Amino acid sequence: MSETIVPVEIVNKHLIANFSGACYLLDTGSPCSFGKGTFEWDGEEVNLETMPELVEIETINSHTNLGIAGLIGSDLLLKRDLTLDLHSNQIIVHDAGVGDSDSMQLKSIVQVPLLLAVDMCGRQQSMYVDTGAMQTFISEEIASGLKRVGTVHDFLPIGGSFEADLVEIELIIGREQHKIEVAVATNEIKMLAAIGIDGIVGLDVLQRAKCTLSYSERAMSPYFWFEKPTRETIIFLGT
Repeated sequence: MSETIVPVEIVNKHLIANFSGACYLLDTGSPCSFGKGTFEWDGEEVNLETMPELVEIETINSHTNLGIAGLIGSDLLLKRDLTLDLHSNQIIVHDAGVGDSDSMQLKSIVQVPLLLAVDMCGRQQSMYVDTGAMQTFISEEIASGLKRVGTVHDFLPIGGSFEADLVEIELIIGREQHKIEVAVATNEIKMLAAIGIDGIVGLDVLQRAKCTLSYSERAMSPYFWFEKPTRETIIFLGT
């Protein structure tokens, strides 16, 4: 069964691939690829200039200082199954599915991956899986009662720059626990609630473990969940 390995790197908190000296943003949060340049993707030649441009690339560059030539969206990234192996600086396009690991239910909404049941502090939340988002966002309802520990500046290609509060939360993936800072949804993000989206899983979470998104199996692995921090959290790792 064939697979395509694409070398990637994280630059300015964004996931980037390089083809023939040009940089491209890898963004599962965009349903379409667009921009400039021709390159080979998974054995096929792609010419981005034949595709409708959703947002001017220079608008993205003005906010990120990435100097990208284009954006590769879910139409290419998730045409087959996709494994993000960011510890090894690569992504893998394949047909192998999620394997035997614990997984979460995944669906496509306007071609963008959506997790249907993320365990968020004991509540089930629907969350976009967005490699183009540098920050994970949770609802104000989940963040209620948590101490604000700072702010983060972010932007939406349609909507511009904004600032969001940060709260501390525990991310648990398999047997590993991570203390991370996630953003609280602002008015710009809250508009997703109209289509049933409670939050966004961003690159800050996705880079913590090797994970696979499979539309063919309607699943994403590994399973992860979030907990509000306590004074003392104990996890039994086993042997």
